[in-house]
Amino acid sequence: MSSANVMQLAKRLDHSEIYFKKACLQTVMLDEKLSSASRRYRMTHAYVRRSFRYSLRLRLAAIEGLRNVYYEYAMIKAHEMQQVRRDSEEEEEEGHVMVQ
Repeated sequence: MSSANVMQLAKRLDHSEIYFKKACLQTVMLDEKLSSASRRYRMTHAYVRRSFRYSLRLRLAAIEGLRNVYYEYAMIKAHEMQQVRRDSEEEEEEGHVMVQ
């Protein structure tokens, strides 16, 4: 197991973890915005304020679409982290086999 491979795997893992956490934070923030916008939409629906409903529906669709993009990005980074951890374990196993 070369130290260059270990350093490269550690760097990839750190990179994936950082971007995974950022994507999760963005997803949480967008969930809050979505909740707030849907509350506003329900209020306009209750008070029959049709002029505001269209723009709020557009905003809801945009926020939901963006949230889905961040969610998928977070899933990609989670899969990358799993793959790096698997590669790291395989690298360790190869190192142990060579020592024996």
